Amino acid sequence: MHWKPPISGKNYKPLNPETMRNLLILLAAIMALAGSCDRITVGYLETAHAEYAPDTAVWKAVLDPALPEDARQLELGIPFSSAEIQGVQGTSPVVYSISRVECGSGAAEAVRQFRMAGSRIQLPVPHTVPPGRYVFSIEVANEGHRYLVDSVFTVILE
Repeated sequence: MHWKPPISGKNYKPLNPETMRNLLILLAAIMALAGSCDRITVGYLETAHAEYAPDTAVWKAVLDPALPEDARQLELGIPFSSAEIQGVQGTSPVVYSISRVECGSGAAEAVRQFRMAGSRIQLPVPHTVPPGRYVFSIEVANEGHRYLVDSVFTVILE
C-alpha cells in the first residue's frame, strides 16, 4: 500500500523544512501571546469627574410624627437618600462604599448608621445620628481597580 498525500494534484508540493520551521515559530509566538493575556488588568474605572448633584443635602435629625410627610416616612421606613453619583465610568460591577466620614466630636459611633445603596448615601429612619455636618469620602471599585473620591458629599442634619 502506497501513502497518498491528503492534497493531491499537480500543484501539491510538500512543505520544505525551512517553511515548517517558520510555521512552528509563528505558532509558538501566537501561543506565547495568548498565554500572556491573563496578566492584563480586566476592565477600566474612571472617577476623575465623580460628583453628586447636588453635593449637599439637609436632612432632619428628628422627624415629627405630627407632620404628614414625616409620619409617612417613619411609618414606611423610607431612608434619607442622596442622588446617585455622576461621572463614574467603568466595567460592571462597580461597587461603592463609605471610606471616611468627617464629623464633629462624639458622633463617630453614630455615623456607622449611614450606608451605601448602590451609589446613593442613605440614612435609615429612625436613626440616632446627632445634628451636625457630615462630609463623606467614598471608595469606588471594580475588578482590578480601586479609587478614593475624597469629600464628595455633605449631609447637614438639622
